[in-house]
Amino acid sequence: MGSLTRVPAEDPAAAEEEWSDEAVIYVNGVRRVLPDGLAHLTLLQYLRDIGLRGTKLGCGEGGCGACTVMVSCYDRITKKSLHFAINACLAPLYSVEGMHIITVEGIGDRQRGLHPVQECLAKAHGSQCGFCTPGFVMSMYALLRSSKQPPTEDQIEDCLAGNLCRCTGYRPIIDAFRVFAKTDNLAYTNSCSEDAKDQAICPSTGKPCSCRNETDVNVNESSLSSSVERYSPYSYNEIDGSAYNERELIFPPELQLRKVMPLKLNGSNEIKWYRPLKLKQLLHLKSCYLDAKLIIGNSEVGVETKFKNAQYKVLIAVTHIPELNTLKAKEDGIHIGSAVRLAQLQNFLKKVVAEHDLPETSSCQAIVRQLKWFAGTQIRNVASIGGNICTASPISDLNPLWIAVGAKFHIIDVNGNVRTTLAKDFFLGYRKVDIKPEEILLSIILPWTRPFEYVKEFKQAHRREDDIALVNAGMRVYLQETERNWIISDVSIVFGGVAAVPLSASRTENFLTGKKWDSGLLDDTFNLLKEDISISENAPGGMIEFRRSLTLSFFFKFFLSVTHEMKIKGLLADGLHADHLSAVQPYSRPVTVGTQSYELVRQGASVGQPMVHMSAMLQVTGEAEYTDDTPTPPNTLHAALVLSKKAHARILSIDDSLAKSSPGFAGLFLSKELNFHNDGVVLHYGQLLQNCTISSVWDELKASCNFVEARKAINNFNSNNRWRKRGIAMIPTKFGISFTAKFMNQAGALVQVYTDGTVLVTHGGVEMGQGLHTKVAQVAASSFNIPLSSVFISETSTDKVPNASPTAASASSDLYGAAVLDACQQIKVRMEPIASKGTHNSFAELAQACYMERVDLSAHGFYATPNIGFDWTIGKGTPFNYFTYGAAFAEVEIDTLTGDFYTRTADIVMDLGFSINPAIDIGQIEGAFIQGLGWAAIEELKWGDDNHKWIRPGHLFTCGPGSYKIPSVNDIPLNFKVSLLKGVPNPKAIHSSKAVGEPPFFLGSAVLFAIKDAISAARAEEGHLDWFPLDNPATPERIRMACVDSITKKFAGIDYRSKLSV
Repeated sequence: MGSLTRVPAEDPAAAEEEWSDEAVIYVNGVRRVLPDGLAHLTLLQYLRDIGLRGTKLGCGEGGCGACTVMVSCYDRITKKSLHFAINACLAPLYSVEGMHIITVEGIGDRQRGLHPVQECLAKAHGSQCGFCTPGFVMSMYALLRSSKQPPTEDQIEDCLAGNLCRCTGYRPIIDAFRVFAKTDNLAYTNSCSEDAKDQAICPSTGKPCSCRNETDVNVNESSLSSSVERYSPYSYNEIDGSAYNERELIFPPELQLRKVMPLKLNGSNEIKWYRPLKLKQLLHLKSCYLDAKLIIGNSEVGVETKFKNAQYKVLIAVTHIPELNTLKAKEDGIHIGSAVRLAQLQNFLKKVVAEHDLPETSSCQAIVRQLKWFAGTQIRNVASIGGNICTASPISDLNPLWIAVGAKFHIIDVNGNVRTTLAKDFFLGYRKVDIKPEEILLSIILPWTRPFEYVKEFKQAHRREDDIALVNAGMRVYLQETERNWIISDVSIVFGGVAAVPLSASRTENFLTGKKWDSGLLDDTFNLLKEDISISENAPGGMIEFRRSLTLSFFFKFFLSVTHEMKIKGLLADGLHADHLSAVQPYSRPVTVGTQSYELVRQGASVGQPMVHMSAMLQVTGEAEYTDDTPTPPNTLHAALVLSKKAHARILSIDDSLAKSSPGFAGLFLSKELNFHNDGVVLHYGQLLQNCTISSVWDELKASCNFVEARKAINNFNSNNRWRKRGIAMIPTKFGISFTAKFMNQAGALVQVYTDGTVLVTHGGVEMGQGLHTKVAQVAASSFNIPLSSVFISETSTDKVPNASPTAASASSDLYGAAVLDACQQIKVRMEPIASKGTHNSFAELAQACYMERVDLSAHGFYATPNIGFDWTIGKGTPFNYFTYGAAFAEVEIDTLTGDFYTRTADIVMDLGFSINPAIDIGQIEGAFIQGLGWAAIEELKWGDDNHKWIRPGHLFTCGPGSYKIPSVNDIPLNFKVSLLKGVPNPKAIHSSKAVGEPPFFLGSAVLFAIKDAISAARAEEGHLDWFPLDNPATPERIRMACVDSITKKFAGIDYRSKLSV
């Protein structure tokens, strides 16, 4: 039990206040009292320690979403419970005191039944390896619980922006959850409905389509969406439980009625944790502990302590201080308490904009737009305005805006004295602000804007969604009419990401004040901005030329945007030229549309059918176990990479004396240097090409994407848009299937039939999300002509199948499927004498009869790929069993002023023979393509070398989701189409199928070449028609600097090439 104490005089922290050390939370409906001494733990550590390991540790910095849980708390003002998703890896354990935490285990499991969110995701093939799956489930679940009305499709995609997936390509996840945005209940009760003209209506899109219920025909066109059972919209918001179905957990009444107490708790290494309830308590604590860290969302402090070895002995949670949580619209502006969360502010400002005249909310609109790209939903739900301001990050998205709009900061000291400072005077140096140790930030005042006052925000990052800025800006101009001219009365131009603090372009501002607002001021403004914004050669972040060019691009966009708005209002006679409008159009992403086309070739009971991944139910419930979920055995040996601090250096000697003296040292292991050096055609290494379908693939893709018309549309768009350009590309691929080391092309399997008609299969392959177990089970099910549910897969084990080759080279389904088929056929041969009597009515009866006749119902199967081999001495042979072919079309649109891009369309055609499981294979294609897109256009490695001197030599800078960006849900193509070539059985592999996995990866390069095509159009505007280099990944820096124009020429020549880490 906890206790109430009056802190003795020798501990001045509480000043005779009663403080409690009893911390109570509910986890999945179960009351738990947290003992004192756990202030050093995160919520994630606690959850996993108590056995709830469905919540995963991914990045540990709030960037991947694998640790997402839902937290519910009671709002004593509105008398309602609030539900929101958070990153458990960053949440201090005691920060959720008095709250209800719901994890993936709490909403459903295989024993109690799956929640509709879990079931939809599983049936829509939305998980592969499954590690990220619980996080996606909980993000969607939290959105439903917090929504009074069914969410829109935009809201669904937005709520997933803080979750990363490496496998699926996101499309099936979005499709799975899109059902919850529907309002027509008919779409949820039938896989297809019929309209008045007998046209099938797709439940996924609500539009006419060709999907229909499965029939028993051998060949049938289908859509993946046809296998997804649909549900009615869900809305969970009230606390009385009346809106819940029987599975939902309500907010615990105890927490609703319980008196909230100030907390005083401890942790390891002498950590003290306080949670005051009154401003007076907070100020007194601050007077006693001047170095104390104030905690709200812990999104910055958590990263500092975990990755930067920061040590903070006293932590004060200020989440419950009323004065810090104020959020009101008053005559002088919006009053924002420093503890207000980003999501709270975002929602509040949206209401303000809707309820007030637009001229006075220009600054509110800019902040709302900037917050959309600020971070993932989980971070916005907990991170505070004050925390973001006082962290004083040079790349804060909001701080330049606070300065530009003239915001005021109220600061209070421990004696209760309040002073006011302007935002422009608040930031003193790198992460240094105008707050004394005895002071805290109390509130922010965001002033209303005046008529003819315009505020705009700008940001360019590696990735649009959930990414830190490379450069950002806040700009404001106040115009007054004088003698029919619009004169600049006041202007603010503030940049982030170019200096240690948000930097005001002072000389430029002074020059512009009093000037007429017209295009004549642009050249002089550009020249002054170039002088105002100077970045040293070795400045952190690098990309000097690009970042400086962005400052001019942002102002150019600002000028054009304001001019356009004034023209629309009839304030200017001359507006923008039509082809300049592309520079001011805000980015608005429509919802993603996916199309899958394939042929169903049924072979037996299961092969050829789009069966659900056998591990899907385990993954969506968090019951799937991974290496990190198993207890670490005693005396486990851990390894760490030791990297040279000099790039490309030859290691002459290694001093391991200090390592050897460390406790537990086992040895130093050095890496070895490695040196990698139409049918009937004989390839250059001597293999005869057979069954080549690349021409058919190419022709089908060309027709599908209508390449000729697409090119015409692209040219038309580019001729009418100066600052946005589109590009297209088609790319083929050919991937050889087999290990090039011949001995690896072998596989074993053990198949055992039981008297109840079930079958247990063990094989040497490793299931890692690619669907290997599912395909192998389908092979066995079809061989015995039994339901897939009667086949079970035993985990890979060398005591059952020895000497297994690596699960690699995309060949595992071929190898282990054939080995399983061999074992099944052996058993069927033994069963044949009994089966031929025709006295059994089921496979179970046949198995029982065979058992009674002492027939061996266990067999070891084996397969070795035939007719392959390569002579490495002469470089000739047949290294591959066959080839997988594919082709992709991509259309992109780039912003030539910033280097931003998005993929409008991706159309893929792959030859996979007769697919064993089209659903799994299409999932592999989509996932590989999005990985390839990341490789081609987003994911950049940066090492400390001569080209990146701002990074410690030999150190990898891009080592986590904060700096190394993989595609997010908002990076997938707006129109994503995948088709499997029909009528092309492959004679070289099991059931005429083909391997998938790695082959589609290279097709992501279609995006790279489409980007280059778009850049070519931009360069043509400046008369540059020659070839130019474009290294991958095609980052915003490389795109922008390749789009040569008058701005880039101020910082680099036309042959500029971005520096690479090699």
